[in-house]
Amino acid sequence: MASHLPTMNWSDPDLDEELHERLIELIIASTPHEAFRNELYSKPQGCSLAEVLTEGRKHEALTAGNLQLHQLEVCKTEQKERVDAIIKGRGRLCQRCGSDHKPRQCPAFNDICHLCGYTGHWSKCCRNRKQQKKTEYTNQHWRDKSQPQSMGRYHKKSYQSQSYKNDRKKPNKGKIDAIQTTDSSEDDPYQREFHSVTVSEKCMHSIDAKMPREEAYTILNIKPPDVPGQKHTLRLKIDTGASGNTLPLRTYRQMYGRNRQAMNRLQKSHAKLSAYSGHRIRCYGKINIPCQWKHSEWINAMFYVVDVPGPAIVGLPTCPHANKEIKSQTTTKPKKANPLLHINTIEDLKKAYANQFDKLGNFSGTAKLLLKEGAEPFQDPPRKCSIHIKDKLKKELDNLVEQDVICKVEVHTDWCSSLAYSTKKDGSLRICLDPKKLNDSLKRCPHRIPTVEELNPKFANAKVFSKLDAKAGYWSIHLDEDSQLLTTFRTPFGRYCWKRLPFGLSVSQDIFQAKMDQILEGLQGVVSIADDIAVYGKNEEEHDRNLINLMERAANTGLVFNSEKCNIKQNQISFFGNQYTANGIRPDPAKVRDIQKMPTPQNKDELHRFIGMLSYLSPYIPRFADKAHTLRGLLKNDTPWVWDTNYQNCFDDLKTMITEDACLKYYDPSLTITLEVDASQKGLGVALVQNNQPIAFGSKTLTDTQSRYSNIEREMLAIVYGIQRYHTYLYGKGFIVITDHKPLVTICRKPLHAAPPRLQRMLVQVQGYNFEVMYRPGPQMVLADTLSRLPNPENSSEIELDERIDGLIFEPEDPEMYTIALINFSPDKQNTLRAETSKDLKLSALKEVILQGWPEKIQDLPKHLRAFWAFRDELGIETGVIFKGRQVLIPDSMTESILKQLHSSHQGIEKTRRLARESVYWIKMNDDIEKMCRSCSVCIEYQDANPKEPLQPHKVPTKPWQSLASDLFEVNGRHYLLTVDRYSKFPMVDEMHTTSSHAVAQKTQAYVSLFGRPDEILTDNGTQYTGEAFKRFTKEWGVKHITSSPHYPKSNGFIERHVRHIKSIVKKTLKYGGNLQMALLQIRATPIDSKLPSPAELIFGRPVTTLLPSRTDPGKEEHRLHLEQRTAHMKEHHDRNSRKELPPLQPGQHVTVLNKERGTWHPATVVEKSTEPRSYIVQTPNGNQIRRCRSHLRELFKPHIQINERRNQIAEAPQQTQHQEDCNDSAETIAETPCTTTTSYERQNSPPPTCTRSGRVINKPSRYKDFDL
Repeated sequence: MASHLPTMNWSDPDLDEELHERLIELIIASTPHEAFRNELYSKPQGCSLAEVLTEGRKHEALTAGNLQLHQLEVCKTEQKERVDAIIKGRGRLCQRCGSDHKPRQCPAFNDICHLCGYTGHWSKCCRNRKQQKKTEYTNQHWRDKSQPQSMGRYHKKSYQSQSYKNDRKKPNKGKIDAIQTTDSSEDDPYQREFHSVTVSEKCMHSIDAKMPREEAYTILNIKPPDVPGQKHTLRLKIDTGASGNTLPLRTYRQMYGRNRQAMNRLQKSHAKLSAYSGHRIRCYGKINIPCQWKHSEWINAMFYVVDVPGPAIVGLPTCPHANKEIKSQTTTKPKKANPLLHINTIEDLKKAYANQFDKLGNFSGTAKLLLKEGAEPFQDPPRKCSIHIKDKLKKELDNLVEQDVICKVEVHTDWCSSLAYSTKKDGSLRICLDPKKLNDSLKRCPHRIPTVEELNPKFANAKVFSKLDAKAGYWSIHLDEDSQLLTTFRTPFGRYCWKRLPFGLSVSQDIFQAKMDQILEGLQGVVSIADDIAVYGKNEEEHDRNLINLMERAANTGLVFNSEKCNIKQNQISFFGNQYTANGIRPDPAKVRDIQKMPTPQNKDELHRFIGMLSYLSPYIPRFADKAHTLRGLLKNDTPWVWDTNYQNCFDDLKTMITEDACLKYYDPSLTITLEVDASQKGLGVALVQNNQPIAFGSKTLTDTQSRYSNIEREMLAIVYGIQRYHTYLYGKGFIVITDHKPLVTICRKPLHAAPPRLQRMLVQVQGYNFEVMYRPGPQMVLADTLSRLPNPENSSEIELDERIDGLIFEPEDPEMYTIALINFSPDKQNTLRAETSKDLKLSALKEVILQGWPEKIQDLPKHLRAFWAFRDELGIETGVIFKGRQVLIPDSMTESILKQLHSSHQGIEKTRRLARESVYWIKMNDDIEKMCRSCSVCIEYQDANPKEPLQPHKVPTKPWQSLASDLFEVNGRHYLLTVDRYSKFPMVDEMHTTSSHAVAQKTQAYVSLFGRPDEILTDNGTQYTGEAFKRFTKEWGVKHITSSPHYPKSNGFIERHVRHIKSIVKKTLKYGGNLQMALLQIRATPIDSKLPSPAELIFGRPVTTLLPSRTDPGKEEHRLHLEQRTAHMKEHHDRNSRKELPPLQPGQHVTVLNKERGTWHPATVVEKSTEPRSYIVQTPNGNQIRRCRSHLRELFKPHIQINERRNQIAEAPQQTQHQEDCNDSAETIAETPCTTTTSYERQNSPPPTCTRSGRVINKPSRYKDFDL
């Protein structure tokens, strides 16, 4: 037993623990020694494999010794009782095991024959041995690799050994997952190889390996409880006869990895589980698991965790939820097709293989998208979707989700592409990616495509052909989870990603071709290139056999075909540019049909182009010069144009020579392929070229509608025609498109939404191809140019373009009307737009240039059209309207109305510009928007305040008491006068019983008489400082009075800051009964900072005596220098958040002045500049003259001039000399920015007189003339 195990170190601790468990189970199930099996049952769970093997070898040695002793005893008995032995019949070999043993001791009693499957004998003694062939090994291991490995141990009285006893001598009726059989023909019954039978819990019986079996399976999505974020896929067997759901212990443990606490999640179960045979099944517990079938709702299903080797089972209680998701599968090999099946049409094939047509394929495995090194993720901005298409778009998205092609994305993704959608002829939408950025980041793994030289020998002697087309081949390939997130795209309904390989990726064809080659490997008479599959045979029988083998392979691999594109049992097929017939191989006539149908030249120019094309092909045309001599004679200047029979015959001969095989080259997939395209007003011409030798030619005449396309649109149409015409050669392979229209190179490199509407629809048609557009001058485009100017008149078919793309929607019932996104014009306004565009001379000339084509140089363009040169590749014409990408070009006559619509919400300049860029365009649009916004009266009135200006600090005094600052404040109804020396910061506070101008002047005069006359004093514009008494004081004492700007306390920030500090000290002192003068003494004695002494020391030259000991030092020059440094630092700190200084204003300039009460701006006129910095005298419309700081004045731009009319200038209001200032507004305490004056230029208007009830005027007593009552 143990001798047949591989020789290795079984005691190695690194050996997989699970492998130990599985081998021990095999030993228990296979050993013929009952005593050894019972001993293993009694061993603890953690015993090692090495111990089991040691015990097994002991039992083998013991059995061998007993057998030898038994043989010796038999020999002795035969010598003594030979006659008796013959009479008793002893000595006959057992017909079940082939050995001699005592009755009821046959070692094969419980064993299964590997040939017939019956119990009770070995295969070497099987009666059917001669009639049966040797049983073949199955390809599967004893367990399905897709199923998790068991981590459990068979227990005593296991269902397996018990079932062998109960079902001895009975045919196998159960179902198994997989069987691995061996031919145990060895003589030694104890040296048999291990074999195992994994019995399903549904029946607990084993069956004949040759019996085909039908088993129902379903795929279930599960979420392990208590493991957030994890999701698994579980394959279960459907058993409607089971009363519950079972989950193998190995699968349950694999759900939680090596987590030893997994068993704690199980709930105790009192249910008694038994198999079909009646034996008990050990149950470890039960658990509720969230389950989902495909896209159905999540349900909670109860599973019993059991120790069985079979798969998980879904029983009758849960089966109704599976419904249609159940699919029958056979684990045996597919049945061989009936060779006598006659298939003559596609309908016959569909009847025989109905599941292989016209549905979504399903290849096994997943594909992975690889990124280039250094690839940077991107997030495309969202695009707008028309409301008319949203319902259809949502329906198509839901349909793709239902088909499991895409799915909703709820997590964050670094990669997000834009959505591109178009409308098919049946009205449904085609959804795809705009993968330009993603393709640049993907790494290609090119897959080799067979060449023509490799294909042609395979078709030798073939007489019968079929051609099949894979249905949505890319969607048959699943993407792995990481690759799915790379294909995320944004929609109006959220983000989605592709679960299957999408169209349009540069790597899609390589992945698909590699998978197709893998699927079709080994099939005879089958060739595949891209999604085209050719089947051939020497006769109908061979062809049918090859075709049926292909269909059988397709059924096993999930390959599905498009019945509409399949041709069955043909005498000839066109495949890969060649035509394969019963008579041999020849080039496809379609490659040269357009040259054969080339019309006769009608003038010398057309003949010149034809001979130019011949000259290009002359290396491949024998004796070209001699044969073209006749036609060249007609090109001479002195030869009149007369086309006779000789010229016609020569023309036809040359066309025939071009189309011969000697001129055309076979297509070689290993070489770079070039598609030359050109367009004229007559037609389109294309040529497929490799190494400058043509492979195929094509041309078509333009319809009336297409002939009216602009030049760039006709050139793009030629690209679409060429790519669609030679799809077989170009699909899935990178190629180069050569055009003589340079703007087309730029437009093809831009995002899809940046192209004009019609070009967008054309670009969508070639979205799934990997190509690069390159420019070549027209004279070098010989082939395509000639074909476009002499197109095949029989080929005038319409090129199908999608009717809808992204933001532009075509209304089929009215082909002249388009709904233009973001403008929402009514039909009348759209008609007006087209009419005004036609009337506009500049736009009319622009339309002609767009239709005829742009010149090579800007100098060849009229001057009034040169402004459009920079974006000429974005211009296109739709129903008489010129588009610049998604923007509509507005004629000059409509710009005024469009401006009003753009500014109807009175947004700012930049917001209005952004709105305009989404929908409209005209030259100098940004300038017009700025002028309109700046001249809007509503916006002027409610505009924001001017930005903060740089700080302009006061000049630092050179000595104490040179400059004073004064202000009044109020605390708890008491008024105080604060006067501070600006040099020393020395404060003086006095309570004022009255705040009249006389009282303030008297108190200030007392300070002056005490400390001396200052040079200047800074105050605000309160009536206390603008009254006659204070003016008289400053005049008598010769003090310069400087006032701050009205409503701009920043200009005297020094005193405002001291008011806040002293006011806080006064409040605290009054509340807690402190001594205000003592507090002021401490303030005056406190050093200003680490480098400046106290205010008292600065002003007196010595420190004042307080209750604390102090020291006095003489004044120093560095104090002043440090003050200047502080001021400079303050300015630097302030100027961090300020802009440049506002420009000065000139007398007579129109401005707006800020009303601080209402926060609005009103018009005014500058009278003169005040002598103080940043101050101006302005006159309001009512004639009042007021002084304001520059920050409260804003320049007024001239009103926007209408195009067709101009407004008259507003007459200036009469000026008055009276200045006014509103001094009742509350002052603001901000940083210091002086904007001051020596005297007030503002006076309040006289208040109306106060009258009694009878009407008599009340006069103020003369004693109160100096007081404001």
